[in-house]
Amino acid sequence: MNTEQLHAIKQQALSLMRGNHLAEAQALLSQICAQNTDDVDAWYLLSSIHGMQGNLDEAGRCCRRVIALQPEHSEAHVNLGNVLLFQGKLDEAVAHYQTAVRINPNNPGALCSLGNALSTMGQHNEATSNYQAALRLNPNLIEAHYNLGNSQMALQKYDDAINSFQRAIHLNPNYAAAYNNLGNAHKERGDIAAATDNYRTAIRLQPDFPRAYNNLAIVLKDQGLLEEAYDAAQQAIRIKPDFADAYISLGNISIAQGLPNTAIEHFRHLLNIQPNHLEAHTCLFTMMHYRPEFSAERLFTEAQEWGIRHTPRTPMLPTPGNSPDPQRCLRIGYVSGDFYNHPVGYFIESVLVHHDNSRYETFCYYNHDRHDELTTRLQRAAHHWRNIAGHSNEAVIRQIREDRIDILLDLSGHTNRNRLLVFAHKPAPLQATWLGYFDTTGLSAIDYIIGDRYLIPPEEELHYTERVVRLPDVYLCYSPPAEEIEPGPLPALATGRVTFGCFNNTAKLTETVIACWSKLLHTLPQAQLYLKYKPLGNDGVRRHYQALFAKQGIDIGRIRMVGASPWREYLAAYREVDIALDPFPFNGCTTTMESLWMGVPVVTLRGDRYVGHMGETILKQFGFGELVTESEEAYIAKAVALSADLSALAEMRNHLRMKLLNSKLCDGPGFTRSLEVVYRNIWADWCRQQSDLDELK
Repeated sequence: MNTEQLHAIKQQALSLMRGNHLAEAQALLSQICAQNTDDVDAWYLLSSIHGMQGNLDEAGRCCRRVIALQPEHSEAHVNLGNVLLFQGKLDEAVAHYQTAVRINPNNPGALCSLGNALSTMGQHNEATSNYQAALRLNPNLIEAHYNLGNSQMALQKYDDAINSFQRAIHLNPNYAAAYNNLGNAHKERGDIAAATDNYRTAIRLQPDFPRAYNNLAIVLKDQGLLEEAYDAAQQAIRIKPDFADAYISLGNISIAQGLPNTAIEHFRHLLNIQPNHLEAHTCLFTMMHYRPEFSAERLFTEAQEWGIRHTPRTPMLPTPGNSPDPQRCLRIGYVSGDFYNHPVGYFIESVLVHHDNSRYETFCYYNHDRHDELTTRLQRAAHHWRNIAGHSNEAVIRQIREDRIDILLDLSGHTNRNRLLVFAHKPAPLQATWLGYFDTTGLSAIDYIIGDRYLIPPEEELHYTERVVRLPDVYLCYSPPAEEIEPGPLPALATGRVTFGCFNNTAKLTETVIACWSKLLHTLPQAQLYLKYKPLGNDGVRRHYQALFAKQGIDIGRIRMVGASPWREYLAAYREVDIALDPFPFNGCTTTMESLWMGVPVVTLRGDRYVGHMGETILKQFGFGELVTESEEAYIAKAVALSADLSALAEMRNHLRMKLLNSKLCDGPGFTRSLEVVYRNIWADWCRQQSDLDELK
């Protein structure tokens, strides 16, 4: 076959490739390569065809043949990098892309591909630099603008990401994926209206776009448009029946709608499809705590199952070798996604402020990009601040190891933005869970759970995979709000009727709770009930709860339901409540503190698990143990008794705030000293264990 014939056949193969007749093109090129084993162009074209067909091994073999024949073939290095990237061999892919760029620094495609590999590895700063270099060479590379936006999103540079996605859309007005991600960027900036518009545009351009439907469902839920949100998530599943994120959305929307059992069904269904889906298992386990039908034993079994299913077989790094000196300054790490205006943020602030800096060095690992005035205060109070949002587990583990943390505290448990899988690899010699969750984590890698004598009584220790260590008084410390909002007079003195209130998560308002409260309202026919929580701003949710009360024979005119409001208005709403009712089996915690702060006593029902002891420990530590009841009958009787003596109730209202301020619940320095004693004791135990191990060697 002479040169002209070879050229003609290769041109024919190219024409077939452009017409997507890949099999015919492959046959022609395979013939050339078999007869002319050193034809670089034929091998390169054949590698491209195999890549287009998804035959990655063959594509890689052909690329390597090209490189063997012509080591400086830039495009062959790019193609081989693409193959390796698809195969998950990221380091090798990067090496070939870098070689391609070295050979031809003016190859924007190679720079983009290198950026893609670095982005996949989580190296978004480096990826951004390569995308920008590619765009300097060719400003019209649509995918470079799009992928640059994605890396900027990962770096939380949302304004830059918006600009990049808009440039991609300018070059391709029908780019549905860019509209979807532009919606994500607007959502992260808090512009929900713009996010919603962009998701809808993405769907209009690509009606079979499940991710855009699910993103739309999320922002509709945030706006309280729960029925529309549910429909959008269902549409995502109709398009993609195994779409895990959409099942999570359906579950979360169902929770907001007051349908916890439906939520549990969605989470279970997802686990049937994907048994190892971490978020689904976490959501299911968390939701089970709200339901009275799940016993403490059943919850413990589920926690153990979670730990077994999601704990890695081998840690990423060997056990850290911290110095076992019981007296030295300890490096304490706090891991949370809630270092902002969130209950965890309020409760941890006094600890960070009052730590003994000569004996404890504090590190905060923040797994969220939200930043507000409380974040700023916490950042100033901590010795070291690490933003870990978007960072891989491996990167976070390495950071903790480099920081030489002695005791690592999980402040999230199974709640949103937790990093339990980091704890599963044991990056610190001692690990404990505290404050942000309401049960055992189920992780054997977490050594301790910190509680108090009421929160975790000795007879319930068998329901924890961690060792229980108790603070001498209460397990948390409340930082009162800065807003100067006075409790005001007892509203019943003006209205002539008692108003009970509950501002807890509506997921806690089970049929059992509503039946109990209805009995109370039947006992006091003039009394009213004030419920306040974000989903109650939705008409459908209000109708759902009205129906539950009507089923118990309660006139719905006696039930006031209000949705979310700004913080000052939220606190001021307690001025309209005489007595707060704690839900069960899942008590309030922050809401109980806020209620007491606003002069409103709380009646609670003692349970048989962590979430059923939160009201008990707060009230008993506060000196109001008489408000803790042991049965539904006693709960109702206590509420009735309080409402019968309005003068005593008014007197209580006048003094609750000062009593709270003077209690151990607000003693930041004292609480922190007690917590430090716990840290020092468990550290001393660990040091003794290391000494014993050394003697055995």
